[in-house]
Amino acid sequence: MISKILDAWNLVEIQDPHLLDFSKQAYNWCVTWFGIPVDELWEYEILIASMSGCSRQKLFKYYTIYIDKRNKSIEQKMAIIAHEVYHRVTIPKNSLRRIVWVDEMVAFLVSDRILMMSGLEQYAEYRKQKILERCNNNNARGAQGTA
Repeated sequence: MISKILDAWNLVEIQDPHLLDFSKQAYNWCVTWFGIPVDELWEYEILIASMSGCSRQKLFKYYTIYIDKRNKSIEQKMAIIAHEVYHRVTIPKNSLRRIVWVDEMVAFLVSDRILMMSGLEQYAEYRKQKILERCNNNNARGAQGTA
């Protein structure tokens, strides 16, 4: 039944043991930093989908982490897993999620730290440079509009 649902939504479950082990390590680090979630017994699955995200299935008591299928490299997938595992740990903690842009910024910083702790310093630096370029481009466009 589950495989029919996954097929219908064009979802693929992650089977890569390296990514699954990485997600467990990321989860452990997030629990260390942010505390044990009240729903710590809820499992999570990781699926390739048309977008990235983390959803909480209250009825079935589990989480689904989605990795955007456009992310092909192992580093991209690991960055998304780290980012979404942060959300998995903190979703039940409303205090950390009140201001969305702050929550997303913390998720980025947490994923960055997890990448560095996993030996992916160069990729973490690359991501930061891309974010800074995007911010600089947005600031330049905004300044042009006010002139």
